Amino acid sequence: MPYLRVSVATWNVDLHGAAGQAIIQKSQAEGIPLLRGLPGFVRYQGAITGARTSVQVFEWESEAQATAGAQRFTEWLKSSGVGQQIDSIDVHLGEVIISS
Repeated sequence: MPYLRVSVATWNVDLHGAAGQAIIQKSQAEGIPLLRGLPGFVRYQGAITGARTSVQVFEWESEAQATAGAQRFTEWLKSSGVGQQIDSIDVHLGEVIISS
């Protein structure tokens, strides 16, 4: 069964400003290719929901792949410097029960 990992991030930079745009560009150039190479990865979507907040939705083929993939992506966040711009992340993981 597919699994979603949804995270709501609070950032210490304005996502609409130059620093925020640099984070988005780095994520597109490095983070997305990393995700695409991970076992069980299906898709990722991200949205800016406020000047300093965003929502990310990751879809995986299984819970085990979602857990392993999230760990690898978190490692990338730390090593890339992107993670230093995050104040907090609220994470939810669950099996997809309805899809269209």
